[in-house]
Amino acid sequence: MACEFINEKLPAEVLSKLASFRESGTFCDVILEADSNSKAKSEATSPTSIRTHKLDIDDETLRLLADYMYTSRLNIDEKNVRALFGAAKILHLDSVRSECSSLNTEVEALLEALELDTFQKSGLKYG
Repeated sequence: MACEFINEKLPAEVLSKLASFRESGTFCDVILEADSNSKAKSEATSPTSIRTHKLDIDDETLRLLADYMYTSRLNIDEKNVRALFGAAKILHLDSVRSECSSLNTEVEALLEALELDTFQKSGLKYG
């Protein structure tokens, strides 16, 4: 008798294990470099030759996206939404790009409403 077993916990367990590998430097064969200090640090701690890729992404944004890839959690706010969108485009993280695009639209609408409210309260007239 055949049966299909689906372990609902497996994706979370795999991500958790991969995150622990990343934190300890185990099984790392690629380093994503955001600045020259990262490269020096990775080469000094690596027991083998590791391929390094220089990206046009700031340190904090790259760290946030790397954490996201290992935990599936990402805090997006009005301060980091544009940087995350650009980095997600470079890294082909379409779901992150989509979420950033939605949030950015909301933020821009709120800012526009705030500017209009401030303008109206100033007593100035249009035109």
